[in-house]
Amino acid sequence: MKNLNCYFSHNTVIKGVYGDKLILDGWCKDEEDDDSDDIWGIVVDVKGYQQGMSEWIKEKKDYCERYKYNCGVGVIMGMCEEKYIELGGEKYIDCVGVEWEVDLEHG
Repeated sequence: MKNLNCYFSHNTVIKGVYGDKLILDGWCKDEEDDDSDDIWGIVVDVKGYQQGMSEWIKEKKDYCERYKYNCGVGVIMGMCEEKYIELGGEKYIDCVGVEWEVDLEHG
């Protein structure tokens, strides 16, 4: 099984909710192949989503206060194995249990 770099943004769409799992309009890329196509649709647990969003808010606050500038473009990112989970009759990348991090620094 290969590893995927997985991403969602602070304003991502929550496409579905099943128990403690959320289907997000997030995406993954093959860690080894930057030219690979994005795989859309990831499943995260509510705790992971909240942890990722909390980290994004913390980083955004730091960026805005440090630079006195309301930017800090970036995504919430983590790594998972390429395994699928079926929810609502469709298959998505299973990112349950991923530790999410944020890096808003850019250019």
